[in-house]
Amino acid sequence: MKKGMVAKRYAQALADVIREEGEVDSTLKALEELRNVVETNPELKSLVLNPAIPVGIKERVFTDVMEGMQVSSFIRELVMMAVKNNRVQHLGVIAETYRDITDEQLNRVRLHIRSAFPLETGEEDSLRDIFGRVTGKKTILSVEIDKSLIGGVVARIGWTVYDGSVVNELRNLRTKFKTWLEEDI
Repeated sequence: MKKGMVAKRYAQALADVIREEGEVDSTLKALEELRNVVETNPELKSLVLNPAIPVGIKERVFTDVMEGMQVSSFIRELVMMAVKNNRVQHLGVIAETYRDITDEQLNRVRLHIRSAFPLETGEEDSLRDIFGRVTGKKTILSVEIDKSLIGGVVARIGWTVYDGSVVNELRNLRTKFKTWLEEDI
């Protein structure tokens, strides 16, 4: 079974249960924290990916990890089911898919902004408001500083990119100049 299909089944099951409990965002946060623990710990990541490690050992390790994090019983059950079914290596994709499912259910979109300089609170609010009107959804904003843009911003929602960077404008000017030069020849 493909990774995406596995992740969707686990994520959808979790989303259905959590929606009734009303702990959507705290569950997402805990799932992402657990994914980050696995991704940033080479020994734990190696254990997860190694099919030769017995399920019982993986269960004990994840029980200890989750105990230290104090995750909900829903996440604990999901992770233990994934361990037993040799699907725990898909935890990262499950977390991403859960986020996408719950965002859709709650009428939200994720807006990722790359900016050459830190944005002021008013600018962030403005971007959130503009893209909220464009999408008709509540906008969750994340900002990344990228000095290579020189100025302006690049906004991404899903697969759609709005490039208002100085670098992009310079690239467009260069293309126009080349076209003008070629027309004159």
